[in-house]
Amino acid sequence: MSIERVLWEHDATGQAALVHKGEITPQDLVDAAIARAEATRPEINAIAEPLYEAARA
Repeated sequence: MSIERVLWEHDATGQAALVHKGEITPQDLVDAAIARAEATRPEINAIAEPLYEAARA
């Protein structure tokens, strides 16, 4: 299952279960969320200050 699909098809509880099972890592989720935010940023401009490194820490 692709990480993008995990973001769309699972809520936070479902994502946590996949992390617990070892199917994905928290870093995978953060990276996918950042990639999605960057892909849509020019269109919706929802992130005033991208603090991606803080999210990865």
